Amino acid sequence: MSAPYMSRLWPTSAGTGFAAHYGCWLCHGRRLRALVKGRNALRAVLCGSFRKAPDLLREDFKALIAIATILSPGNVEIQSERDGFAYMAGESSSLPAALEWRHLSAIAAADFVWLHMPNRYLGPSAMAEIGFAAAVGVPVFAAQLPMDERVRSIVLESPSPDSVVSRAPATRVALPAGCRASRIHSLHFANAFGYVALRLAAGCLGARTEVEAVLDTFLDALHLNAHEECPKALSE
Repeated sequence: MSAPYMSRLWPTSAGTGFAAHYGCWLCHGRRLRALVKGRNALRAVLCGSFRKAPDLLREDFKALIAIATILSPGNVEIQSERDGFAYMAGESSSLPAALEWRHLSAIAAADFVWLHMPNRYLGPSAMAEIGFAAAVGVPVFAAQLPMDERVRSIVLESPSPDSVVSRAPATRVALPAGCRASRIHSLHFANAFGYVALRLAAGCLGARTEVEAVLDTFLDALHLNAHEECPKALSE
């Protein structure tokens, strides 16, 4: 089941003031989870390079609908493309950054993310989105691991969406709960990834480089927490 009811939470037209709500993805995510309660048990978001392999994208979407409520996108029929941004049917009148803000809010509400990744390629927007998912504790699954070795540690390999059903609710990839400051630290990274994703959607110069910087810092933090209960700088 896809989610046409998303518009009841997040308007997408110009001038909606979405930027004023920056950092509220988790709050809206909780509202969305409450709204879809009682539908399919799992809530999913589809991320990735939507402009590549459209037939495979439709197959991924169809497979997700069979097992979960898809919070975003509402459909995968590309209506138009402008400045490298793909607009799905019904989205062409919306600001790219507003659509991205909705997508991030949906990720925060999801039980898992399925990654559409033809030829194992990940663009900067997809990197920012899966970084955001990892920071808020939402597992990211894909049929194969990405080509970029850095992000393999936050992507879980699964042959198909239906094989995710027994794994998603119990799988988390964010900073360990044993670290006293990990929750605040994770939210810091969530905001950083979300901000960069919005800048990418808006076509801001330099945003691609910012994704790389935030991702490298986040992965360093994950590596530190894998060997220590909490980084000394954060625990003091």
